[in-house]
Amino acid sequence: MHTLKKGIITEKAMLINNVYVFEVNPKATKQEIATAIEAAYGVTVGPAGVRTAVVKGKVKSVGRKRIQKQKPLKKKAYVTLIKGDIADLKVK
Repeated sequence: MHTLKKGIITEKAMLINNVYVFEVNPKATKQEIATAIEAAYGVTVGPAGVRTAVVKGKVKSVGRKRIQKQKPLKKKAYVTLIKGDIADLKVK
């Protein structure tokens, strides 16, 4: 199972100091997310650790008959690193 999908780089995500936001597998646990980030980026997850949020998918109208389709849910992980560690999201 691939735990990390991608890093989320937005203005809102970058406002929080030393916290990085990732889109992760919806079935991943906080411990799996922390170990995957430490292995992929070579950083240390801080004592605040990993916070997660599940974002429900939106309902969209599709086609000429305006059929309702549900987008899949997403899970975000807010990871706090130890002071001084920096994860380069663009490279990995």
